[in-house]
Amino acid sequence: KARQTNSRKLAVSSARRAARPSARAGGSLKELAAHHRRDIAQPDHSLEAIRRSEERYRALVDSIPMGIAMISPDHKILSMNAYMSRMVGKPIAALLGTDCFRRFSNRDKPCPDCPGTRAMATGRRVEREAMPVPNRVPPIYVRIQAYPVLAPDGSAAGFIEIVEDVTDRKRAEDAIRQSEERQRAIRS
Repeated sequence: KARQTNSRKLAVSSARRAARPSARAGGSLKELAAHHRRDIAQPDHSLEAIRRSEERYRALVDSIPMGIAMISPDHKILSMNAYMSRMVGKPIAALLGTDCFRRFSNRDKPCPDCPGTRAMATGRRVEREAMPVPNRVPPIYVRIQAYPVLAPDGSAAGFIEIVEDVTDRKRAEDAIRQSEERQRAIRS
């Protein structure tokens, strides 16, 4: 069985060599040069494929109507989508490399109940519901989900933060609660 496998490998290797132009095998130098030009040009196709893939990924992430940011273990903003930039009110370039707690919450140190810190510590998704965004007029309320990003060795490599604007839902809930309170007051 091992001999059959080795024979198959040898046959495949020989077929590949035979398919390649070679000056010694009677192939012209022109054919040999053309073959090598194709080999050299291949990385251009690969780079183009990578560029197209990155464009598709960016279009996908920027089309999501939620803020998405990747944040390092020391709370530096590594990347974000356009929606997050609009929520914060600053261009992406002005936010990258800065502390998330400074830019997102106007604090001097990480938030005491930071979902990202908890997600990195537990290795699990952590969620905070309906918290107001500081310094926004009118105020907006957000739901934050943090997902840990783990390195191959299992250590925390950062976290992904997904921020959803829940202002309309929060206002509707508040209106219902106020209406119920008025109803109770009238009945009393």
